[in-house]
Order: sequence, then C-alpha cells, then structure tokens
Amino acid sequence: MSSENPYQSTAAQVADEQSFVDTPEQIAGKIQNGWIAGLITAGGSLLFGLWQFFINQIPASFFGFVAVDALFVAALSFGVYRKSRVAAILLLVYYLLGRIGFYLEGGNLGGVFLQIIFLIFFYQAAQATLKWHRLERDQGDQA
Repeated sequence: MSSENPYQSTAAQVADEQSFVDTPEQIAGKIQNGWIAGLITAGGSLLFGLWQFFINQIPASFFGFVAVDALFVAALSFGVYRKSRVAAILLLVYYLLGRIGFYLEGGNLGGVFLQIIFLIFFYQAAQATLKWHRLERDQGDQA
C-alpha cells in the first residue's frame, strides 16, 4: 500500500502579498492619468461649446454654461494634480452625474467606450489620491 493519502489536496500557488500593493510610482502615475483626463475632458467640452456657439448659433447663455463647466472640471483637475482627495472624488462624481444627466436628457450613447475610459481614469485617480495620503501618513508615523 502507498503511504500517500489520495484525498490530500496539492499545494496551492499563492501570490506574493506585495504584488497587489501599488508602488509610489504607480500611484503617482494613476494620479497623473486622472488630471490629464480631466484636462482633456475640460478642453473637449470647451471646444464643443465653441463649435456649437459659432456653427449652430446656440445662445450665449448655453455657451456660458459650457465655459463654466469646463473651468470647473479644469479646476478639479488641478486639484487632482495637487493630489487632493476631495478634488479627485468630486471630479469622479461630477463626471458620472454629468454622463447620467446627459443620457437622461435624451443624449445618445455615442462614444460610450471613451466615456468609460475616462470614468476608469477618474476612479483610479480618486483611489490613488487616497492611497497617496495613506502612504504619506504611514511614512510619517514610522519617522
């Protein structure tokens, strides 16, 4: 008879715990992607507003709303650049609510793939700012 137990499981491959932890460089990269995506969103919104104003002759009040929207997104993007948790979370929520509002108002689903990409960038930037400050706090506690 064999001394091996036929019902014994084999050893499982377990990933190293460190492989799931973002390095400071990865965190900074996600923050950078977030603020750049925010500036692209603000610039695109402003260009769309200008195009609508000059080509389709929309009212100046609508262009004013678009300009304020673009300025607000650019300001939030600057906050993400400065690693502000509040700005990153507000940018994510503002973008998400803006997309939902657009679709509820009867907007089409054109460009949904690109919008999901921007949403992912904003989500990762919000997570990264939280991780950045947690890392800063932990390094301060060790000193």
